[in-house]
Amino acid sequence: MRKGQQIYWLLTLVLGTVLLLPMTSGISQSASSLKLVFALAALPEASLATEKPNFTGTWQLNHEQSDSAREKIQEAMSSSGGRRRGGMRGGRRPADSRGGQRGGDRQGRMREMDEAAETLNITHNNPELSITDNTGRTRTLYTDGRKAEQQAPRGGTIKVTARWQADRLVIERESGRGRKMSETYELAPDGRQLVVTKRIENQRFPKPIIIRYVYDATRAE
Repeated sequence: MRKGQQIYWLLTLVLGTVLLLPMTSGISQSASSLKLVFALAALPEASLATEKPNFTGTWQLNHEQSDSAREKIQEAMSSSGGRRRGGMRGGRRPADSRGGQRGGDRQGRMREMDEAAETLNITHNNPELSITDNTGRTRTLYTDGRKAEQQAPRGGTIKVTARWQADRLVIERESGRGRKMSETYELAPDGRQLVVTKRIENQRFPKPIIIRYVYDATRAE
């Protein structure tokens, strides 16, 4: 039940109270009537507190309204000032046969952060939430806060937790080594757009990277 509907029902119940009280005889009947009305008035509020948005549907990425992940990441890398660990001077690194591999791993992680699904096919039967992107990759999550482990795209596992924060669903992933990423799913007021906000924390960056993606609901054919 939306907030406007709740207000409507509350006003209706208050009006019913005004009309009902003169018709009752005796103080005890009036008190009973008031208790009944207040109990009924609490029902819409309880319903509002437990009802959550449903993300079921097929969603198409809106490029014009979405952030450029590549620009956000490049901006964060530039703001880090090219700082390196290990006390190296003059930007010179000691020879290391694994340097190329490490560089490739970093580039791979950057590509993973840069990627945005063109489409999201979501099936939401609370608390189970299944998200399939245009590559066919499916993630199954549970919105009751239980922790799960998922296979990382480049091997290993990632700890994933999904929980509600008001009407927003926050999915948190932690892969170790100071790397954390969260995704916040939120419906627009008219229900026609899904906003996914990605927050990336990495020890290499002085502040989190925040990328906002906007998805449009597609019409069923």
